[in-house]
Amino acid sequence: SVMFVVFAAAGPFIIELVFGPSFKSAYLPCLVIMGAAFIAGLNIMSGRALKMAGFQLYILIGTILALIVSLLVNYFFLAEYGAMAGSFAFLSATLVAAIVSRILVRRQLGFEPLPNMTTASKLIKKLRKRAKI
Repeated sequence: SVMFVVFAAAGPFIIELVFGPSFKSAYLPCLVIMGAAFIAGLNIMSGRALKMAGFQLYILIGTILALIVSLLVNYFFLAEYGAMAGSFAFLSATLVAAIVSRILVRRQLGFEPLPNMTTASKLIKKLRKRAKI
């Protein structure tokens, strides 16, 4: 999140310094992609929790939904809006995958999958109970 704030404030200068003035238009798509990466980082525990609990099929379903959303956004908007459409396709696919996996973790495992010690301890208890350890 610190990198996001730094890039949001100094992004055009950084891009121009590193890549030259012709790449200044890449600032907004980069900002959107960084937002998607931040969302993916917050959601990293959901996929791992579902995998550990044996729900790989649910991860596949969420990934397929994200792929469909990305393909649709790219198909309808990429020709007209270029890199911005591509970055929004990535953001929308990331959001779909995050929402689906968080809903599935709440329904299947019974806890909120935000990365903190409380949810980690609940996950460990749930997995031990499921494995009968």
